[in-house]
Amino acid sequence: MTRWQPQWTSYTPTFLLVNLFFTCIAEEAFFRGGIQQGIIQLYPKLPWLAVGVSALLFGLSHLGGGAKYAMLATIAGLGYACLYQRSRSIVSVILMHFVFNALHFVFFVYPAIA
Repeated sequence: MTRWQPQWTSYTPTFLLVNLFFTCIAEEAFFRGGIQQGIIQLYPKLPWLAVGVSALLFGLSHLGGGAKYAMLATIAGLGYACLYQRSRSIVSVILMHFVFNALHFVFFVYPAIA
């Protein structure tokens, strides 16, 4: 049985910075600030439509990682969309996305490839 050990490597800070600016900010600006907010403006009485469509499109955009990955991304996208719907704060959604990705990288991704 292998021992599970979270890892912090020399490239972890670089990964985190790149992930923040080129993944979290970019994705949330597009999916929440663009798609979700756009649907909210078009259909203000259908907030669930904006949440659902943005979450589904977020998940579909991760299909390159496979069906399971896309399904998990859809669930994460639903969480991000609900947070945005409730808070109307793109910053809070970016931070949530970043923390999720950082924890995933440190606790699950690197140990799997080590």
